[in-house]
Amino acid sequence: MIDAGAPLDLFDTTHDSSPLGWAVHGSRYSGDAAAREADYVEIARMLLEAGSSLHYPDRPADDAYRQRLLADASTGVERVLRETSHEDH
Repeated sequence: MIDAGAPLDLFDTTHDSSPLGWAVHGSRYSGDAAAREADYVEIARMLLEAGSSLHYPDRPADDAYRQRLLADASTGVERVLRETSHEDH
């Protein structure tokens, strides 16, 4: 889907979350998440490398979404988010 041009920073209207946000949330809260953490790490890395943003679309200079993601992430996914936080995503 990413290669086909799926929008990476489309936020749902119910939970105000992007595909990256859902991957982050799943890394901690989905059933058996701990056993599948490597999968969530890979998904987060793939989304970030494809250009997913760590910011709300209407607030690119605001750090609130990044902070929300960091608070919600499993340890491995948090590490990936912190690795890319210095880049302009």
